[in-house]
Amino acid sequence: MLETWAEPEAIGMEGLVKYYVNDPNFRQLVHEIHDHIDSVVASETLSYEATMHANGDEL
Repeated sequence: MLETWAEPEAIGMEGLVKYYVNDPNFRQLVHEIHDHIDSVVASETLSYEATMHANGDEL
């Protein structure tokens, strides 16, 4: 007998928001990310310079 698997029902953006916003672990993770970004921005001079590489060779 051939078994078929139904596609999970899409919960949409509203469902995702309700799921994650109400999850205390997710909320804690978001707070930790914000705290980390705040500390980096407050403590260091930001540099927007970058070295570009193509196929391992510096441009």
